[in-house]
Amino acid sequence: MKKKQLSQATIRVMGSKDLVTKLVSLILRVLESQGLDFTAPREYPMYKDKKKRKEIDPDRSRIYITVYGSF
Repeated sequence: MKKKQLSQATIRVMGSKDLVTKLVSLILRVLESQGLDFTAPREYPMYKDKKKRKEIDPDRSRIYITVYGSF
């Protein structure tokens, strides 16, 4: 019987788009080398003013990765 996999951790990387893409590629390589299950990176826009949320900042990025484990 295979145990159900539950989410163990969520990784959020925010900041400069160039640096975020470099960090996410490193994180994905480490997760794959350790044999962990994870979701594909999900990218969301960042706004210049987070209260008004009208103008998207093209230089910034926010990426989430969910890592799974078994109990």
